Amino acid sequence: MASLCQEHPAPFEHASNYGKSVFDISNISEWTIEGSPDTVTSEYLSHFKNHGFNRFSCGVQSFDATRLKHLARRHNAEQAIGVVQIARDAGFENISLDLMCGFPGETQEEIKNNIEIISQLGIKQLSFYAFRPTEGTMLRRVIEKQGFKNSDG
Repeated sequence: MASLCQEHPAPFEHASNYGKSVFDISNISEWTIEGSPDTVTSEYLSHFKNHGFNRFSCGVQSFDATRLKHLARRHNAEQAIGVVQIARDAGFENISLDLMCGFPGETQEEIKNNIEIISQLGIKQLSFYAFRPTEGTMLRRVIEKQGFKNSDG
């Protein structure tokens, strides 16, 4: 599935060009583009790298296949790992990944596995976010209706 930005890059080019006209990006230490593991391509990221972005951030949330399924994420663990190489291929050295923790039923082993995978990817920044099923989201409705299954089943 292509993102809006991949299908229609002109608005993002205009935003990028306008941003550069307003800000002296040489004084901005990080200019970040975010993407999802299931839609990012090297061409997509190269486009932003060529417009001055110097950091790529991606919300992988977890590398646990069952956890990703329960979160209704569109990407799988292999895509979550592979997005780092895609970003490197596009010229990004400053790569950040986001993980979530604090899931109902989450084990220390699951957390440990996620951190071990992250440590092998050689990224420069890692952000942890607490799991919080926001009211009004599909995930919240599923949890309220069915409960939340842990990563063991």
